[in-house]
Amino acid sequence: MRYTIKDIKNSLPDYKAKKEPLWGRIFVRRASFYLTYPFINSKWTADGVSLLSCIVALIGSFLMCINHKGAIWAGIIVLNLWSVLDCVDGNMARCRKVSSLGGEFFDAVGGYTISAFSMVGFGMAAYHVSDLFGGKYNIYFLLIGTLGGLCDIFSRLIYQKFSNCMMRMEAERVGLKGIKVENDNFYHDETKNSFLKQLSLKVDYEFGIGGDELLFLILAAALELIDIFVILYSLYHVVGLAIVFMMYTKKMLLYNQTYIGLIQGDNKNGK
Repeated sequence: MRYTIKDIKNSLPDYKAKKEPLWGRIFVRRASFYLTYPFINSKWTADGVSLLSCIVALIGSFLMCINHKGAIWAGIIVLNLWSVLDCVDGNMARCRKVSSLGGEFFDAVGGYTISAFSMVGFGMAAYHVSDLFGGKYNIYFLLIGTLGGLCDIFSRLIYQKFSNCMMRMEAERVGLKGIKVENDNFYHDETKNSFLKQLSLKVDYEFGIGGDELLFLILAAALELIDIFVILYSLYHVVGLAIVFMMYTKKMLLYNQTYIGLIQGDNKNGK
């Protein structure tokens, strides 16, 4: 089957289109429709595009580290290409009506790649071009950028480990028999999400690397404010890590208490 641009555009659900961040509406999503066309009408798979996005993220981050304004701008362009590719794999999966946990895995790896390396590239770029402190303390931009990247990826690791442990405990309790557990909605009911969690998800969606961060990077480079960009986004990731740490350690403490209580109840009942 050969897909048209119209098919690709129509595959995007209305709810998803309505909640696109600003840069997504202006450029990323629109560009993804046209870039999807050659990929989906060839032998490429959505997983293959996700893996390609990992390579693109690494190249873009590396270009940001080169002491040349042209290379830095090239890095910005390549990182925006990553953002477009990050939508392409989803477009392909929806058009072909093929989705899997494997696809979710490869898509996440692409996101983790840019989260792990982009802030290092931004810090390196600030090191090369900043005159904020007369060039005297530029070495600290390397540390600030690296700290921001570490905090970003660490917060994602905390969330993933939380999810993994939660699923393992539920699976152990039901003996992997597919039994619906009594506290099934303890974690999956979105109405139980705290205001802090809803706010953090909204902020990350709007201002994170998949949102308007790359738009702000373009503006920062044009205004020669990459150093300020690095400081603000590193602070953003530090605060984000603190919120994630508090939120998920609290959740795990509550879940662990509930889990132990249910296990003890099952044991008493001879289950």
